Amino acid sequence: PVAAYSVRRLRSSYTGSLMRVRRSSDNAEQDIGYTVSGNLDTTSLTTFCGANSCYVKTWYDQSGNAHDVSQSANVNQPRIVNAGTVDVHNAKVGLYFNGSNNDLNNATVPLNNPYSMNVVVSRNGSNSDLYNRLINIGGGTVDRYGFIGTNNTYLAIFTGNAGGWNDVSENTPITTLGSASFPFIITAVINSGVTGLTPFVNGVS
Repeated sequence: PVAAYSVRRLRSSYTGSLMRVRRSSDNAEQDIGYTVSGNLDTTSLTTFCGANSCYVKTWYDQSGNAHDVSQSANVNQPRIVNAGTVDVHNAKVGLYFNGSNNDLNNATVPLNNPYSMNVVVSRNGSNSDLYNRLINIGGGTVDRYGFIGTNNTYLAIFTGNAGGWNDVSENTPITTLGSASFPFIITAVINSGVTGLTPFVNGVS
């Protein structure tokens, strides 16, 4: 993989921390690793955060390529602990993005065709914005390499191929997201003879 981010240890060869978090009370920071089972070390996380909220400043790349994603602006950092309680959805720990201004980014990750994008995501509410990006790959200031996103009803996948577009919007075809708590595995992959990427939701094109 070019880059890989998770709240779990993804590779046996990876020995670094999973993320760097910031505590809301004093803006102190700490790296958080994983347990022997490979899950995020929530004991270390909650010990550091106490009754405060904690936010992810850096999500470390586990691919071995050092393509960490980060956010220096405190107001734009996704949350991982809410007032002393670890953020979970469907009983799984996850980063909480507010659907408005939260993001983590890296401006120098290389991208070569063919490529695929994968994300495991779940919603906890609706949002009418068609352009909430779960993964966004841009060329310069252009989103032409594609993004995966959601709105309040549908999955929206706009997938480009470095200039050409093969758009699967929120209505073409209609891909209903289901209940707010339903988890999705979303993949966009290059297929032979197809311009751009082909989207899959839970393995179905």
